[in-house]
Amino acid sequence: MRVSLRWLAEWIELPWPGKVSLEEFCERLTIGGLEIEDVITTGPDLSGFRVGHVLAREPHPNADRLTVCRVDVGGGETLEVVCGAPNVAAGQRVAVAPVGTTLPDGTTIKRSTIRGVASNGMICSARELGLGEDAAGILVLPGEPAPGTPLTDVVPSGDSVLDVKVTPNRGDWLSMLGMAREVRTHYGGSLHVPPTTPAESSEHGSRHVRVAIEDAAGCPRYVARVVRGVSVGSSPAWVVARLEAAGLRSINNVVDATNLAMLELGQPLHAFDLAHVRGGEIRVRAARPGERLATLDGEERALAPDDLLIADAERALAVAGVMGGRESEMTPRTTDVLIESAQFHPSRIRRTARRLGLHTDASYRFERGVDPEGVGRAADRAARLVAELAGGSVCRGAVEAKGHALPRPGAIALRPERVNRLLGTSLTPREVAELLARVDVAVESAGDAPLRCRPPSWRADLELPEDLVEEVARVYGYDRIPATLPGAPMAGADVPPARSLREAVRDALRGAGLVELMTFPAVRAGDADALRLPPDDPRRRLVRIVNPVQADEASLRSTLVPTLLRAAQLNLARQGDGLRLFEMGATFVARGAGELPLEAEQAAALWSEPRGASLWEPRDVPVFFRAKGAAE
Repeated sequence: MRVSLRWLAEWIELPWPGKVSLEEFCERLTIGGLEIEDVITTGPDLSGFRVGHVLAREPHPNADRLTVCRVDVGGGETLEVVCGAPNVAAGQRVAVAPVGTTLPDGTTIKRSTIRGVASNGMICSARELGLGEDAAGILVLPGEPAPGTPLTDVVPSGDSVLDVKVTPNRGDWLSMLGMAREVRTHYGGSLHVPPTTPAESSEHGSRHVRVAIEDAAGCPRYVARVVRGVSVGSSPAWVVARLEAAGLRSINNVVDATNLAMLELGQPLHAFDLAHVRGGEIRVRAARPGERLATLDGEERALAPDDLLIADAERALAVAGVMGGRESEMTPRTTDVLIESAQFHPSRIRRTARRLGLHTDASYRFERGVDPEGVGRAADRAARLVAELAGGSVCRGAVEAKGHALPRPGAIALRPERVNRLLGTSLTPREVAELLARVDVAVESAGDAPLRCRPPSWRADLELPEDLVEEVARVYGYDRIPATLPGAPMAGADVPPARSLREAVRDALRGAGLVELMTFPAVRAGDADALRLPPDDPRRRLVRIVNPVQADEASLRSTLVPTLLRAAQLNLARQGDGLRLFEMGATFVARGAGELPLEAEQAAALWSEPRGASLWEPRDVPVFFRAKGAAE
């Protein structure tokens, strides 16, 4: 996931400049469990520029079009700068590049003499700063920033985007809201969530759509909102910039509104053209045998009975939680929109996405689980954004249906002494409660009884006391936990006899000059015939593999000989000579129905004569006797 820090700063105050550097910030998040894989910087680097206050502007004594300016750059330092811009004037706040500063185009400012007057820097235009194409005059800064202030504190010159690797159990991190909560965990502050409630018309949404959940186990909750009278077109530049910073491309203002809400709140959403929802009805159901759907990527896909679908009264409209259908997508002719916000069973979405080979931003989030209490909020936010970006009016109220709720853990009992025993810390019960409160875990304490902890709705990964212990360690800081040696006495370990025998055999075969192989324990159907095994030989009773890696090797081996011979064949075909190979491993023989196969460990060796003369190995001793000696 990509996180724009400029966008994140609108959700919570970031701890710089002042408290920490960007590098320290990224390191703290990484220690807390978020792996920052890269920091992508956009826009020009203005770190060397400062705010200057033009104290005086005098004509250049030897040039009509130049002026000599005295500029206060803070810290009691005043620079004399020769400037050719016609709009420079005393009293202005300007962008100054002192001597040694490198401009975005690669030019380094040096002390110079211009027509007999020394110039100690440059007063810059927007083009010289890389902020635009205007080079007719200098960039005059708004307001009255203090001289010497870093220009980056005054002019938004670019953005830093964090490329974050999110663990599979932390779907709540896949949003600006989740990232803001994580920043608050480590640095404090207040969240600034954008308004979600839309302005509504008097017409209720239920007049245009009904929702029914037929597969209650696959869809715990479905919320629909209707926006009428939209005008589908391109999105404003600020929306496009935010989507691109997050790694998404702009589609149109309606689709962009749903993607923007998903990036903000972590809840995937989908927009249907209401005119193509037949019967004014949404049904959440399993796919029917032989059912097919043309998805938004232009492919027609065969569906399986386990796939969850969004359908209308007649046919499928979308693969739930994965991708929408082509027939109900947004077009320039769309005027009425149905916005879907739902919670789907994570396992169902994961299986469908994997089977279809469709891994989308929506399925990525649904597979990890969404906040069940955020479904309605996300629908409201998306409807509000659609109305803002595409016009139209939001119908009053949401149309909602509920299935079987996913199980959620109740209160978790946690003993502070267990926390300290597992982590090697000395935290008091109050400190443990305060650390958990920073990740929004509600904690109740009563004397010496265990702490009763209730995780928030967006943390489905917190189920056991050990999960809470991990949260305490993460928030407290792994780097703050002292490194100590265990105090328990170390006892010697006895090697099992079977392992000792196995290693003795392996050492003996290596000592005899044989090379060990490790092959995949699967054989072909005709291997038993190739070995000329008798019809009643137990080794003909093969164990079938339900999902073989290779279709022609669909059974587990009952003897090591076929895989060893096949390895020899491969080596001999490539001019391998004088092979001395051995393998040790498990073999499997099928038994009666309902019984586990007979598993035995075997060793097998293969010895072949070299085809050419050998200087160190006599040819008058048959290979059989050399192999016999190794076996003995």
